[in-house]
Amino acid sequence: MMTVLRSNEDVTDFLIGKFDDLRLRATGGLLFKRICHKITTCVKNLGETRAMQVAFERFLHNPRTSAAEIAKSLCEQTNQRCIGRAHVLAIGDTVENTFPGHKIKKDKFGTGSHSNIKCFFGHPVVIVDAQSKDMLGLGSIETWTRTKEPLAKNKPRPIEEKESMKWLTAAANTAKYITNPDKITMVYDREGDIYELFDRRPSGKIELLVRSDHDRKIQEKGMFLSEYLREISVAKQYDIELPPITGKRTARTATMVLKFTTITMLKPGHLTKYQNKAIEVTCVEATEISVPPNGEAPIYWRILTTHDVMNAEEAMKIVTWYTWRWSIEQIFRTNKTKGLDIESSQIEEPAALFKLFVLSLAAAVKVMSLVHARDGLTKRPASDIFSETEIKVLERARVKVEGKTVKQQNPFSLHSLSWAAWIIARLGGWMGYQKASPPGPITMYRGLQVLDKYMDAWALFNAEAESIEIIETSYSTAPKDVCIG
Repeated sequence: MMTVLRSNEDVTDFLIGKFDDLRLRATGGLLFKRICHKITTCVKNLGETRAMQVAFERFLHNPRTSAAEIAKSLCEQTNQRCIGRAHVLAIGDTVENTFPGHKIKKDKFGTGSHSNIKCFFGHPVVIVDAQSKDMLGLGSIETWTRTKEPLAKNKPRPIEEKESMKWLTAAANTAKYITNPDKITMVYDREGDIYELFDRRPSGKIELLVRSDHDRKIQEKGMFLSEYLREISVAKQYDIELPPITGKRTARTATMVLKFTTITMLKPGHLTKYQNKAIEVTCVEATEISVPPNGEAPIYWRILTTHDVMNAEEAMKIVTWYTWRWSIEQIFRTNKTKGLDIESSQIEEPAALFKLFVLSLAAAVKVMSLVHARDGLTKRPASDIFSETEIKVLERARVKVEGKTVKQQNPFSLHSLSWAAWIIARLGGWMGYQKASPPGPITMYRGLQVLDKYMDAWALFNAEAESIEIIETSYSTAPKDVCIG
């Protein structure tokens, strides 16, 4: 039996699939809207009434809805935001969502990489403008759990039978769904250093930028890559400001040396069915020569790319694009314990939780869009993320959070995304001084939650005002011999 959800809320901008059913379409849109506004994945907190909670739960468990259709719809929305964009980065990575305290409830889930803890995996691709760094949305999303069947050890298997096929699938999906930019560069970390990825690169707009993990045998002088790079002269020395990574790295200024060269990768010996026996790519190497504090490891990035690199400036651009990969790590962080908290979900069916995960990722992208906009470097309007009513509420919230001095006032253009991000950060607890540490994703997450409370109050006030207006109108137009109330 389907719960019919009655709501007057406009969900036009939050539709996430057709599902061949108008009621499912409306329920899915309202669910996504609530996740984006309340920044949580707790279904009980998303539904105002018991009927709404039941409708959301049934939507997630309905076999006619799927994570794949939701992902496709979200990617198509991203593609619309890419209109007029010359070049975008498609940053992909894998996240493991674990449930250490849910052994019984998550019995249908598989286990993780290094333990028997129940978990599932997600492999999203986030689309970022290569010039402005604007975060535009999702370009591909894959979800899965691992089976309990043991894999054969020391037996070569085709890439299609390996979990690493996800890197090729993500590139193919991105090429399929993100068609509006003139060029797309897939940006992967070391796990994506797979020969088959370069061999099967989607034709057309797709370029690859992958951090090297293997010391490959190359055609040049019959050397290994590391040996050959030692012979390449330094193209540039420069300093870079490294942000802190909790538990791993303190913020510091690192002195780097840069090298670049063209190489020809030779096909690994265990691959026998691939057309290209050798693939020409560019290798860019950035090495820290300063001494890191506190015994920390020096920075070393060796990057393989299909982009042509002709000078040090172009090589620096490759390194810069790779460093932007950190944004997807922040999205994963926002989606976990300190943010949307997907790992606390009580949902027991993998297929249902996959749908919720896909929606929560899209909401986490919204948070990171605000983080990027905090410095005023984007030209995006607030309407890219916020509704007309939300912008009205932000206008009133600005009066509350601005201080009396110029330093504590919003410095950005009215109704720009940076203007909105400044207000959200203040609502989230940021002090507002430009010299203070910039607000991060958790601060933005908290600010959005405060905004949601303001939105509830706004809706309540206007509903009450409309009710008063109706009573007053009825009184003024009633016959004189009729007593109202």
